[in-house]
Amino acid sequence: MPPGFARRGPPPDQNALRRDRKDDQGTWTTLPAEGRAGPAPTWPLPGRSTPAERKQWAREWARPQAVMWEQNQQLEEVANYVRTLLRAAEPTASPPLINAVLKQQEWLGLSLPGLARHRWRIGTVAEAPHQRTNDADRKSLKARFEVINGEVAS
Repeated sequence: MPPGFARRGPPPDQNALRRDRKDDQGTWTTLPAEGRAGPAPTWPLPGRSTPAERKQWAREWARPQAVMWEQNQQLEEVANYVRTLLRAAEPTASPPLINAVLKQQEWLGLSLPGLARHRWRIGTVAEAPHQRTNDADRKSLKARFEVINGEVAS
């Protein structure tokens, strides 16, 4: 782990009942649920990227977390993650390589613990309001099931 990224206790919880702790006064950043707009940045690592790397690179830069990566200028970190991820996806990948991918996912905020440690949350997409029927209009559970033979239960 890089210096300063030691895990000390559970990750922060935005819904915690007690919010008056001195170390818990940081603000949470809401990332857009629709992801980062625009094309992916230019591949930052030396040499040419493979077609698989270019495809994964574009996928990663469409994520909500990419808004923060761009703001923090984390192009090299994301490119290294893409390379490591593709190598770890191979059937002969070693456990240390797979472990490296898991750590990178946390550092980049791609896992739930990573999101919490960065104090990022992904916003919600506007949905149509849910309509619930009146409880008096609802049928009983027994009335909603049909018997296997096709007969309707009464």
